[in-house]
Amino acid sequence: MGIERLTKDRVSLSKLVVPVTADKMNEVIDTLNSLTAVSCLKTIRKTIGFPGATTTDYKFTSAENTTEQVVILRNIIPARARIADIYLLTDREFVGATNLSVDVGSASGGDQYIAAADIVAKNAILPMAAAGAFVTSPSASVLHVYVNATPGANWNLHTEGQLSVYIIYIDVTDL
Repeated sequence: MGIERLTKDRVSLSKLVVPVTADKMNEVIDTLNSLTAVSCLKTIRKTIGFPGATTTDYKFTSAENTTEQVVILRNIIPARARIADIYLLTDREFVGATNLSVDVGSASGGDQYIAAADIVAKNAILPMAAAGAFVTSPSASVLHVYVNATPGANWNLHTEGQLSVYIIYIDVTDL
């Protein structure tokens, strides 16, 4: 009989019974418990909002100027980890801003990760500067990430807006 002739009426796997002793079942459970599935790839999302935002992790401060402001994501990458990717996404459009130039680096004012670009519009995405390539080596110390932003209009004119910073890294601390 070919496989094309098998039908639900002729073969019923739901009635298949395989006897397993309690000892064998305990052995299977012990084996499963001893396996450790470790995912080294971690993702962190932090939100940064307009001056006065109350539902974000960080916010820009209100000021009657267009001076660059730096949001420091302190101790965000554990020691010995390696950054795989960083990107920004505008969750809510920045209202009151003619433009918002943002770059991301390993130091204040730096753009080692993401070069300066405008990110005012909703769903705008800024990818990592060296997409597809590691831009950092593992560090013996924890790492900070600096998000640097310069508005086209005074900070105090911003009435809405939120961006998300996604940081993907390889964490080997539990290995």
